[in-house]
Formats: sequence, C-alpha cells, structure tokens
Amino acid sequence: MSLEKYSLKMPKAVYSGTNSMENIPAILAAVGAKKVAAFTDKGIRKLGLFDLVEEQLKASGVAYDVFDEFPPEPSYQAVQGVIDQFKHKDYDFVVACGGGSVMDTAKLASVLVTDEYGVKELLDDPKGPQPFHIGACELGGEAAFQYVVYVIKLALDNKVDATVTNALSKEAINMAGHHYSGHTEIYADYGCMSLSVYCRWVSL
Repeated sequence: MSLEKYSLKMPKAVYSGTNSMENIPAILAAVGAKKVAAFTDKGIRKLGLFDLVEEQLKASGVAYDVFDEFPPEPSYQAVQGVIDQFKHKDYDFVVACGGGSVMDTAKLASVLVTDEYGVKELLDDPKGPQPFHIGACELGGEAAFQYVVYVIKLALDNKVDATVTNALSKEAINMAGHHYSGHTEIYADYGCMSLSVYCRWVSL
C-alpha cells in the first residue's frame, strides 16, 4: 500500500501528499499573518509551480509580495540585496517555493530581519562576488546528475512513493554538460514533479 499523505511534527508540522498545500491558508490564519514575503525564482515561476502556492496565498486573503530576482547559486551580495529589500517592509511571515538557493535565502531573511549584521558576517572570509561553495568538478557533477536521474526513474517506475534530494552544485552539473539551474528543472525534464514549500513565522 502506498503512503498517500502524512503529518510529521518535530515540533514544527510537515505536510505531505495530495493537496497538502491547501494547508497554507490555515497555517497563516493560525499565526495571524498579515503580510507575507514569498520567495521563489524565475525557473519555478516559468514552470507554473509557484502558481500552486500563489493560489493558496490569494485564498488566505493576506497581503503578499514575491521575491524572485536572484539567480541559482547566488553570490552573498545577491542574497544580501534580497534580504535588504525584505527587512524594510514589515513582513510577518515567509513562504518559499523552490530549491536550495531559494530556501536558504528565505531562511536567512527570516533570521536576519532583526539583526544588524548581514550575510557577509556569517561567512568565513568571503573573497569577492563569486558564489560561496566548496570546489566543483565535472566528475562530481556527472555523478550527482546520474544519481538524481536514477531516483526519478525509481519514482516513475512506482518503486518508491517519493524522492528526497540534498543540496546540488549547479556549477558542477553544468560543467558535466547538463545545463540545468536546479533540481526542479531536471525533474520536470524527466516528467516527474518536484516541489518544496517552506513556511516560517517571522518574529519582530
């Protein structure tokens, strides 16, 4: 028997399965959210995946703004620019839809909203505007890409009910000749849905 849906509390709630995003209005209502910052990227919006989240934001009746002006594997300066926009608009809740770069930026925004220090201070001697990462290589990129494709095929063959991926170096997979901006585009290209949504209450 396949697992269609579940709720996991750790102590925060994790909703998964069919129509799980319909919980978003109730989550917002439970904390009294009035103004939401929604983080995503252009790739997610182009695929129409953010539409699923935006539909629920509209249904909730809250005011919201969308932040999608940052690239995959953004530099710390690019992330800081997004956070600076976020900090001055009195948001009380964060929603993020996308891959690692989107999720990490949203988390940093929610953490740094009340702090005077920025992203640069959280990094260890950053050197210039290049993305902050450990070295990438073609061989590692090819291996990472093939692992992702393998688990997608397991899902499409109904051998697993869901897949989970960790951080993936976009630079490395591009070095290997696979030109994708992240997990979501790989999943979409191979005919499999991939979507993550992150919600966090912002303490002001």
